Amino acid sequence: WHVMDGIQGELKLDRPQLILMGLLLGCDYCDGVRGVGIVNAVEILRAFPDVPGLQEFRNWMYSTDRFDFAEKCSDPVMVRARQEFASKHAKIRKNWEA
Repeated sequence: WHVMDGIQGELKLDRPQLILMGLLLGCDYCDGVRGVGIVNAVEILRAFPDVPGLQEFRNWMYSTDRFDFAEKCSDPVMVRARQEFASKHAKIRKNWEA
């Protein structure tokens, strides 16, 4: 339990988010998102912290038009976090492939 507390304290991610991190980075059960490393995975999970959020991340990643994060998310703080993430990663997302 102490190891998990340390990981959660350092990364600020809970157990379900650590599982999602495994999906982003790749694990024994999936290939992950090509081009996403630990830093990007943490940034992704801060903006898209759950399964529906990761689905929205994927939709944004493959979108070609301006993406409306408020369409599926009613939390203005989370919408802003997603908009900031999208702005910061607008060019690099072309290198990611799920």
